Amino acid sequence: MTSFSGSLDARLRDICAGLDASPGFEARVMARVRAEGDAQDAARAARARAEESRRYELTKRRQSWRGWGRRLATLDGVGAAALAGFIAQAAWMGVADRAELISAHVSQSVTALGLVLALATLPLLLRQRR
Repeated sequence: MTSFSGSLDARLRDICAGLDASPGFEARVMARVRAEGDAQDAARAARARAEESRRYELTKRRQSWRGWGRRLATLDGVGAAALAGFIAQAAWMGVADRAELISAHVSQSVTALGLVLALATLPLLLRQRR
């Protein structure tokens, strides 16, 4: 029986040789767990900052003049511009004989339109100041 217990002791010693049983073991484990959690939080924050930066750049590019032009320079935009041109040309041909009369009243019409637009935005401006 001595050889059996001796071999058991040797096997257990081999198995448990790398275990840390010194004082402060739990504190060291908790410190490592906290450090790992902090590293994961930092990585998550870095990913969120990178994503927000990418979103900001995309928004800035979309709101630039070049982005605005790219959105308009599509087949739909060119077709709409051509249609508007045809309609304007047809309308002008219809009123070409009355062009002198129209040009005489354009300045008053533009002034009236400006006043109407200014008065239409007045309630919005008053509401913002409150």
